[in-house]
Amino acid sequence: MLKLSYFLIFTILLLFSDDKTPPYYIFPIQPGQQNHLSGSMGELRGSHFHGGIDIKTGGVEGLPVYAAADGYVYRIKVSPVGYGNALYMKHPNGTITVYGHLKDFNPEIARYILDNQYQKESFSIELFPSSSQFAFKKGEQIALSGNSGSSGGPHLHFEIRDANEAPMNPLKFGFKEVVDNIPPSVSQIAIVPLDAESRVFGKYETYRSGIVGLGRGKYQLDQKVKASGSIGIEFTGFDQANYNYNKNGINKVELEVNGTLVYTHDIYKVPFSHNRYMHVFTDYEVWLHKRQKSQRCYQADGNRLPIFPRPDLKGKIHVQEGQSYQVTLKLYDSFDNQSTVKFELEGSQVMPISYRPSLGISVEDNYLIVNTQEDKNTVESCFYVQHFEEGQLPSYSNQQYQTYIWDLRKGLPDSVRVGDQMFYTHFKSTVPSQQAFHYFHKDVEIAFAHNSLFDTLYLQHQLAQDTLTVNQADIPLFRSIEITWKNPPLDRGQKYAGVYYINRHNRLSFISKQWKGNNISFKTIELGRFTIDYDSIPPQIRMLRKSASQVRFKIEDPKSGIDSYRATLDGKWLLMHYDAKRDLLWSERKDKTQPLQGLFQLEVKDKQGNRKVFEKRF
Repeated sequence: MLKLSYFLIFTILLLFSDDKTPPYYIFPIQPGQQNHLSGSMGELRGSHFHGGIDIKTGGVEGLPVYAAADGYVYRIKVSPVGYGNALYMKHPNGTITVYGHLKDFNPEIARYILDNQYQKESFSIELFPSSSQFAFKKGEQIALSGNSGSSGGPHLHFEIRDANEAPMNPLKFGFKEVVDNIPPSVSQIAIVPLDAESRVFGKYETYRSGIVGLGRGKYQLDQKVKASGSIGIEFTGFDQANYNYNKNGINKVELEVNGTLVYTHDIYKVPFSHNRYMHVFTDYEVWLHKRQKSQRCYQADGNRLPIFPRPDLKGKIHVQEGQSYQVTLKLYDSFDNQSTVKFELEGSQVMPISYRPSLGISVEDNYLIVNTQEDKNTVESCFYVQHFEEGQLPSYSNQQYQTYIWDLRKGLPDSVRVGDQMFYTHFKSTVPSQQAFHYFHKDVEIAFAHNSLFDTLYLQHQLAQDTLTVNQADIPLFRSIEITWKNPPLDRGQKYAGVYYINRHNRLSFISKQWKGNNISFKTIELGRFTIDYDSIPPQIRMLRKSASQVRFKIEDPKSGIDSYRATLDGKWLLMHYDAKRDLLWSERKDKTQPLQGLFQLEVKDKQGNRKVFEKRF
């Protein structure tokens, strides 16, 4: 049966609810039964906050998906990535529900989509039917669950959005299908110095502390932390529901110092336009190198998330010499289960006990950090800034290592001398945030939009052989910037040449082949290293199987990636469904009574413009 009766669903909910009035929404899959989640609202993903809940389907596809409330389908999207096959419904109370990664749609919706795909000659499609076209009652079946788009396995992605399309936490709407009475888990606390005078155990370095569990959501650090100056707190943790191994997100945080609230946030609603603020809500460098989300309990510069009930509470702790600070961190999940971490900050400017820094230079926020190794601890440095030079003793040191901290707001040093060592910084310009800025140089031009940056950027770039480096990869961008690389080195001409990004594992990913004369322009959302590489090999096409009604292929392009494909049967366009994560194509005729016979052609292009054609008469 395609539709389960509204009366049956309504009856289940009446039996399942303790209230006499049924809730506005029903659970969209297996209502009335205990369900399990593989993802929660606000969970910290690669570059965004998770916008809803991911409901497990037992590793299978094809479970009935029901309308969570009365309403109508106002938007339909089919894509090989993202939510894959997705339905969007509007409801009389002004809210919107979203159902993603579907396998199949209600037959009437499926026919409407198929007609439009053939009319537009496109598998990927976005449609906006009228309010009267696909109206459903609460509990009527609208689709089958699946694994389409960028899904990591069969599940239903479900959202409840407000009238402005900002996702809200579905678990705050009284669903009893998910049970969770387990408090969040904490695996690490980080104590972070926030300015040049701040120290943790005598160093301008983040200290990551071991955790001692005291039972059921109670934690403490394994030692008292000695610090001074302006300090921030970060944590790494997760939440789990009953009978569930998945590690989900922590929604609400409160930080108290000596019994006074100094910071709080609540990830209840996050507009999609604010998703990339996650990179300043967390420690981006830790994510980049360790794939861990170290969540800040202080408001970093450039963080404009609307999740702070008390935006006046910045969370920065000012630690004074000789004072003691009792710190309490409270963490809450969607069901208000609470965990508590307690520890003490002791105001003390101690000398570093164990001190072996990574030698060289680096940039941390507004500061240039220079770490050197000498046999004595009083070596003076000299910072060369345009028309002046300034000597500086180590900010801290021992008998072997020295650390110098230079405030870049004073000026951009082009080089630093320490003893016989010379360090070149490659600083070029100070780029202000929240302003459009265009940088010109003989080797490169860089265009920043007004919202490209979270915070001030101290622009660095250099060319070394065939690699262009622009700042460090651990500095996040809010919006993309446009780079024009002038006269890049070419070994084989422009035809097969493109710009590729070099990640931290030295793997290449294609960005652009937009040549303008001898220059190549590209947009990037990541800073770091770029190179010119070549792709002259066309995509691979392999037919997997053919039946009377369908043909299936695997298409791949390991270098620049698949850009487009097109199939025809006797010269007429033929729909090919595309699963990008599995590199699969499969056909669907508009008239399913007609066999798949005739001259079949499939053309696939990669992003470098290479083309491959498969042709066969069926």
